[in-house]
Amino acid sequence: MLKTIRDLNQREREQTLERVLNAFIIFCRQNFQFDLYDYQIRIARACLSSLLVEPKDVFIKLARQSGKTETITLLLRFLIIFYRLLTGDPLMAGIASPKGEQAKTDLDRLKKSINELRNSWQVEDREYNAHTVRAYRFNKLFAEIFKFSLGNTTNESKTLNVLVVEEAHKIDDKKRSDQLDPMLSSTGGVTWHIGVGCPKYGDFKKGCDGEMPDSVVVKVDVEEVIHDRRKKYEETGDPKHLEYEKAFQRELRKKGKDNPEIRMNYYLEDIVEISSFISRERLLSCARGKDAEINTDKLGLGLDWARESDETIATLSNPLNDVAVWFAYPHVRYEDQIQMLLKDLEPFREKIAGVRSDATGQGDGPSELLENTWLPCGPDTKFKFTTQSKNDLYVNFEQSLFADEGDKTRFSYPADHPLAEKFEGQMLSLVREYIGDGEYLSVHHPKNDPNGRDDLPDSTALSTFAAKNAGIGDIIVF
Repeated sequence: MLKTIRDLNQREREQTLERVLNAFIIFCRQNFQFDLYDYQIRIARACLSSLLVEPKDVFIKLARQSGKTETITLLLRFLIIFYRLLTGDPLMAGIASPKGEQAKTDLDRLKKSINELRNSWQVEDREYNAHTVRAYRFNKLFAEIFKFSLGNTTNESKTLNVLVVEEAHKIDDKKRSDQLDPMLSSTGGVTWHIGVGCPKYGDFKKGCDGEMPDSVVVKVDVEEVIHDRRKKYEETGDPKHLEYEKAFQRELRKKGKDNPEIRMNYYLEDIVEISSFISRERLLSCARGKDAEINTDKLGLGLDWARESDETIATLSNPLNDVAVWFAYPHVRYEDQIQMLLKDLEPFREKIAGVRSDATGQGDGPSELLENTWLPCGPDTKFKFTTQSKNDLYVNFEQSLFADEGDKTRFSYPADHPLAEKFEGQMLSLVREYIGDGEYLSVHHPKNDPNGRDDLPDSTALSTFAAKNAGIGDIIVF
């Protein structure tokens, strides 16, 4: 009977791991012309060790767009062939993601690659179901790989020796624990959790903070990715290894280093608590002096309608995210408010290129009335606040607020305007949280503050959204 890795002692297993890791590097290079980066080798070592040396869960925090899918699917391709040879048992793997989409991407890539391995490794997939890989060599089962979704579905029970959890920072821990974790029980299997910075407190954050028993952590932020890719460029002279750094720098110029998305997705910071939307220092740095001129050739109009004790706020902004002016109206009949609004907007009549009007609840009535005015209303004018739409609205606003100084699209507002102080007060009281399994940004005034207001921020965000596609005229002064 052939000796397997389970018959070896700890020291022998660790020595075998290094030989297996080297075989994996060669396998990637020879079969897929893929030369692994140092950080990918570090991830592969931790994952292979969890299967071959000592069973431990692996928590992997990896910067966005740095080859996560390629790393994991290369590992699984390798294990399809070698896991049985090393352990005596077929690989029984599951791939899960919050809604099943990323898991499907991984599985599709695996299915496609089996055809590439057919000639060199005599592997064939005998499963024609798009949700499963069933790989055979010489009429022996070498691997079964299943796709799971942690969305609104129930997963059929399987027996697994490894579970890959994609987008683990968004995962429903209870559903994973109830439906997927038991599939590992009979084999003593392990889980590889893969994600970025955490928008909520859960198992992935605890694991990445070293608080989960029998686990190891691998963190690879954007700086390490860039370092390792530069190193590969210096070794090979191939400029493709610099493309990631260039793409990241473009993203950084667009959003700014302090942008929460950049911090979570690339620098792997956790932003889990309900926290301030923006700091005083950051907001006041966007204030514009009275002598600064801005372009007003084309403007977007944002409207937040009064409810009970609120004011109706109208904001005009240009496509470069500069607020031109705010207007406030008392809570009187909407017909009267619109007449006052049109009078104030008359000087800008030829410049207003887009309108976004809060049409949520009571705002639907006045938004309807706008259609009978000279304002350029269209199908997108009515803006209903939903989880998705408010996320889109404030992500757009956030990008301009956190753009670096000198960026022409950085938000600015007139510090000498009569409503500027009120705008600053409302902005600084806003809180951010991530809802819907951490997928959606929610920005609002504190729920426990009965006097909290967000009409000026909402109107301003709507105006920058309206101006986004209005076009850019000649720039006078930034």
